[in-house]
Amino acid sequence: MAYLKNSAIQGEQFVRIGDKISTTTANCSSISTDTLVSNGAITFDETMVNKLVVFGNGQTKAITAFTDGTTVSVSPDFPVPAETDFDVYQPSMAFDA
Repeated sequence: MAYLKNSAIQGEQFVRIGDKISTTTANCSSISTDTLVSNGAITFDETMVNKLVVFGNGQTKAITAFTDGTTVSVSPDFPVPAETDFDVYQPSMAFDA
């Protein structure tokens, strides 16, 4: 995964990060691979599917499925350490070759 300001590139996928939609910053309560569990500072809902999670370390994942208010499925499945801060953003552009 490569990062360039508000863009994320992995393999042939490119995502441009849009406006922030979360009002608070949360952190991972456990390591995130294909799921993300929030410490509760952000409450997930169904409208967040296809939104972007941008971590404090610069990594970005897309929310692919809603589980409950603290848990969502995310992609790609690279590991992000527990306690890493994150916010939820609107994607402004995404494509893969």
